[in-house]
Amino acid sequence: MSQDRLMKVLAYDGQVRAYVCQTTELVSEMCKRHDTWPNASVALGRALSAGVMMAGMLKEEQHQLALEFRGDGPIGRVVVDARADGTARGYVGNPHVGHPNGEPGTINVGDIVGRDGFLHVLRDTEEEELYRGTVPMINGEISSDLTYYFAQSEQTPTVVGVGVLLHEDGSVSSSGGFLVQLMPDASDEVASKLEHQIEQLESVVRRLEGGVSMEEIMHDLLGSDYNILEERPLRFRCTCSRPRVERALLSLGIEELNDMLNEQGEAETFCDFCRERYYFGKEDLQMFIRVLEKSLQM
Repeated sequence: MSQDRLMKVLAYDGQVRAYVCQTTELVSEMCKRHDTWPNASVALGRALSAGVMMAGMLKEEQHQLALEFRGDGPIGRVVVDARADGTARGYVGNPHVGHPNGEPGTINVGDIVGRDGFLHVLRDTEEEELYRGTVPMINGEISSDLTYYFAQSEQTPTVVGVGVLLHEDGSVSSSGGFLVQLMPDASDEVASKLEHQIEQLESVVRRLEGGVSMEEIMHDLLGSDYNILEERPLRFRCTCSRPRVERALLSLGIEELNDMLNEQGEAETFCDFCRERYYFGKEDLQMFIRVLEKSLQM
C-alpha cells in the first residue's frame, strides 16, 4: 500500500494554514517512466511535491492545477498537472541533464532549470475563466520560485520547502515537503514564532526517509496547536487515452492527414506525461480522412 499522502492543517486558531506531503512513490513512478537522470529527478520531484500541495488548496476533487517552470537551463520545461483528488503527473523537457550517475555534489537544480525565465501557474476550477498567474523565476530551485509567486501573485506570506533524496544508483529514496501560509489575520507574534520554528526544522525528506511520521513533522513545524483538516492519499494518474489522441489527429484536418499518409504511411505519438505509445497505421489514417470528408458533405 502506498505511503504517499497529503496532510492539511489549520493552526493557531486559524491564523496559519499548512500542508505536509510524502511523494516518494509518486516521484519514483514518474522518474522511471521518463528515465530521468538524477538532476532531472530532483527537479521533477520538487515540482511534483509542490504541485500536490497547491492542488490541495482547491475545493472540489475534479479541480486541477498546473505548474510550468520555463527557465533558460538545459532541462527545458518542468511541468506538473495535479488535481484536488490527490492524483498528479509531470514531465521535464530533457530528462538526461547533468551526470547520469549523479556524482556527489553535482546536483544543482538551479543550474539545470535556469535562473532566467518564468513560472506559470494555472488553476481550473470549472469557472468561466481559468486563473493564470505568471512571475519571473528567482533562482530555479523550485521552492524559492513558488515562495516568490505566492508573495507577488496572491499576496499571501508563504514558505515552500520541497526536496528529493536519491539512492546511489539514482533511484528515489525519499521525496516530500511542506507549505506554510499566514492567514490575513495572523498576529506578529504568531508570524515570528512560525519563522523561528521553520528555521529550526530539520530536512523533511531526511526525516521521512528515517521513518518519522508526518504528524511528528507537523508538530515540529507548528507545535502542538494545530487541527488536522484532511488527509488524502497521493498517486500517479494520467488522463491520456487513445480516443483523445484520435480527436487530436482529426483536428489536424484532411490536408495534413493526407500528407502524413503519403509521406510516412503511419502516425506514432507518445504522451508527454506518462510516455504511453499510441500507434496509428495506414488504415487508421485512411479512416480518419473518410470521416472528415463525410462530415464536410453533411
